[in-house]
Amino acid sequence: MIFHSHILRSVKWVVLLVVLLFVSCDKKDDNPYRNLSLDYYAPMREKAFAVDADKIRNAISNLIYTDSDTILSSSRLRRYYNEGGDFVWITRLGIDERADSLFTYLQQVKQDGFSIEKFHIDEMAADIAKLRSLDADSIGNINKLMARLEYRLSKAYLHYVSTMRYGYVNPYQTFNRLDPMEADNPRAGYHTLYDVPTEVAKADFLPTIFRKATADSIGAFLRSIQPTNPYYYMLRSQLATPGLSRGQRMKIMVNMERCRWRVADLPHNHQNYVMVNIPAYMLRAVCADTIVEMKIVCGAMKTKTPIITSKIKRIDINPQWIIPRSIIKTSVAHHAGNVGYFASHRYFIRHRATGKKVSPSEVSADMLLGGEYAVVQEGGAGNSLGRIIFRFDNNLSIYLHDTSSPSVFERSDRRASHGCVRVEKPYLLATSILGKGKEKLLARLNYSINADVSSLGKKRSELSEAQQAVADTLQRSKLIGSLNVDPRIPVFITYFTLYPSINGSLVDYPDVYGYDEIIARKLKKYM
Repeated sequence: MIFHSHILRSVKWVVLLVVLLFVSCDKKDDNPYRNLSLDYYAPMREKAFAVDADKIRNAISNLIYTDSDTILSSSRLRRYYNEGGDFVWITRLGIDERADSLFTYLQQVKQDGFSIEKFHIDEMAADIAKLRSLDADSIGNINKLMARLEYRLSKAYLHYVSTMRYGYVNPYQTFNRLDPMEADNPRAGYHTLYDVPTEVAKADFLPTIFRKATADSIGAFLRSIQPTNPYYYMLRSQLATPGLSRGQRMKIMVNMERCRWRVADLPHNHQNYVMVNIPAYMLRAVCADTIVEMKIVCGAMKTKTPIITSKIKRIDINPQWIIPRSIIKTSVAHHAGNVGYFASHRYFIRHRATGKKVSPSEVSADMLLGGEYAVVQEGGAGNSLGRIIFRFDNNLSIYLHDTSSPSVFERSDRRASHGCVRVEKPYLLATSILGKGKEKLLARLNYSINADVSSLGKKRSELSEAQQAVADTLQRSKLIGSLNVDPRIPVFITYFTLYPSINGSLVDYPDVYGYDEIIARKLKKYM
């Protein structure tokens, strides 16, 4: 081990050796001490500088024994050293400039809202100063000092990298274990509330970042792990505002945590996109030089709208609604056999295997619940999906759509859907997505969403006289059933309780699903 060349008069012949080693290191090709290990210094007569690798490992084992930190990165670190992992920071050169590079970033954790005490920054700085002073009285037991530095540097490094690269919270594990599909039976599984492609730490995380620590480019690596979401730095600057209450600070930090999650895509990567912010009950469509906003209705507490990312690929007009089994179970099955109920709701029953319609009078509740039959609501006026639906690929049957109950947008609490997002102005959203220069297409779209299409798909004999009259005036050539969106428009269903308005100022929104508190509980122990 070579210490920095700050030589004290009190140090004996060992210091002369250190100086010689230091000088020789400038000539890498001729350095006879290049491959020296810590064991080389064991025979030295100066006890203060008698470095012993085994004693360092024993001291690290004692530190591990007293370390009760339950964070995953700490558990991985303890396993690493218990299994005989190589020293990361202690080399034949002592504690070199890599530690300085790490400290440059560690000293910024306070700006991110976290306690420097949790990272032992001051203690490590003091130990490095002792080591570099070559003061035997100050150093005390050098093996214990080296063990503290090795373990604490590794722990701080691992914790910092995992935090800035992935965040404190794994959103998959956190949100997809909240709502059981069956309240009394968690074994039945949980509702998926987070389905955004997000990078998380894998099994090779620790050896990978330790390789980075031993490379010459540790500074470049630490720069590369910083959050890429520009919104993060806006929040970070807000955190520096004087006079913030603890609650205000926590709200900022919770939203900063969301920005640390390493998601595959972000709105600012696109010129055109649609973003739904659930706590705001708002949708923002950014298309070229046009920005439109409108109210939304999101899922109720028992049927929360999931956080997802996709691309709008198609707009369907006057869609039929295939009623989910969960709704059939709670709202439809007990009306089995009631022809009047099905007629009033414009529901019909179809055999899934054959596609044939079946009279409601012939189907029991058990038959509906068995899954052999589908319950479908006719498209057009009165359909629960409204007149327009915006479809995008996802695993949860979630989409944006119109509604037959526009009065719901007047509520302050707009948690009312079964999970999908109802939009206040679907035609405006469609025109924004489709873009300019499509006046004829938009005229047909406008006609289609206002036309009486109740006669479509029915025999004339099945229609009343009034319906026949409507059918005779229907301009079928103007009707549009579906429009492909090309290129597809990215759609982000997000959850931020602090988010910039169109003019750039941060707006505070209520935590409608209680997610902030869940994240805050994990952040508190690091504040």
